[in-house]
Amino acid sequence: MQSKLNIQTGRLLDNFTAGNPKFPSHWDKFEVGLILAGFKPATVWFQTSPYGDNIAKLEQIDKQVTATTVAFLESLGLLAEVTAEDIVRQGSDPKPFRRRLVILIARDAESMELNRALWGDRSFNEDGPEFGEYPENDDLYGKLSGYPQTAIDAYGTGTSLKASQTPLEILQSPAYVAMRFVPSRDHWREELAVAEQWTEAIATNMPDVFKLMSKDIQAITEHRHD
Repeated sequence: MQSKLNIQTGRLLDNFTAGNPKFPSHWDKFEVGLILAGFKPATVWFQTSPYGDNIAKLEQIDKQVTATTVAFLESLGLLAEVTAEDIVRQGSDPKPFRRRLVILIARDAESMELNRALWGDRSFNEDGPEFGEYPENDDLYGKLSGYPQTAIDAYGTGTSLKASQTPLEILQSPAYVAMRFVPSRDHWREELAVAEQWTEAIATNMPDVFKLMSKDIQAITEHRHD
């Protein structure tokens, strides 16, 4: 796939806001940047409204946010659709509550069909990442995420690197920020090279997003050393 990510589209993605200050996050934008750059076929964004006790108002907010988001993604030449609508309550109290929507994003119809099969019929648990759970099909998830096949094959087989085994070469690399997959023991150097390609594309064309990602990783690393 020819890359659609350049300084112009990267700036548009860098600056995009849908009316919700926390959505999309810089990590969301990173994932779409990789689709535009041709490194991955699909991703998913979780849009969650703020807590409130007026469901009609939340529905109106969500409609505006998702319409703006879908239109923006389509203007970049991507496919986008909304699915998995449900209500999230705060503890046992029947209110306040909020609505959660999942926006499926893909580079083409075939990838959207696979993305829909992966995410579209799932129920989501607020305790999961980004208020969602990772799908059970690790192989398809990895492929749609653009992960190296060697990392996909190693995952769950005992041949992935444990966090404590991560080589210093990875930890000290600027590409560590973009390594969203678990590297394998036998092929981590080739997998790091993939993350380096991702890093170059995002850092060059979406510098603000990359700076925020780097800041997050630095904070996590410092916390581990405390």
